[in-house]
Amino acid sequence: EKESAAYFLNDLEQLLGQRKKALFFPRSARVPYQEEITENANIAMRAEVLNEINRAQQGLIIVTFTEAIAERVISRRELSEQTFTLSLGEKYTLDFLDEVFIEYGFNKVDFVYEPGQYAVRGGIVDVFSYSFDHPYRIEFFGDEVDSIRTFDIETQLSIDKEKKISIMPNVENKQLQEKRESFLKYISNNTIVFVKNKAVLFEKLDKLFEK
Repeated sequence: EKESAAYFLNDLEQLLGQRKKALFFPRSARVPYQEEITENANIAMRAEVLNEINRAQQGLIIVTFTEAIAERVISRRELSEQTFTLSLGEKYTLDFLDEVFIEYGFNKVDFVYEPGQYAVRGGIVDVFSYSFDHPYRIEFFGDEVDSIRTFDIETQLSIDKEKKISIMPNVENKQLQEKRESFLKYISNNTIVFVKNKAVLFEKLDKLFEK
């Protein structure tokens, strides 16, 4: 269940401390199969997990629950094609970035405060990717990327400097529905899976997949 998964995640974080990060994979909707009522924070967490898996990170620890893995995910290939990378020293026009973000379904706002938003002020572009906890601030010198930093949405203060970033759209976008697959196919075949109450899990999964 979602609640027991959250408690287990908390226990893992206490045990692991700063040594390793445990990731939580939620469902995107507030209520199962009501896709129009999604949570941006949940979509961002799902995107972060898929992005970490796609980067071929070793030893990832992912905690999830039945409703979350019953929900299909964007394919690896589609995720790679839909991810825009940007590095220091590269050259882009603001019009080009505008086109990219609009294509990704991002909303242009005065100040970003949640995933799926971007803002342009002079030679500064703020963008909040669905795959990261904090938004990026990209500063240009002419058309060249001069600086990339993460920043806090409350204080607007910089957190870390970055050399290369990946910007992901909403991975639950209905336009990508036709290219979805099971989360169990997304993860590697040699993944070790620990299951609580296997019989109950499989019975519940069968009902969810049927729906």
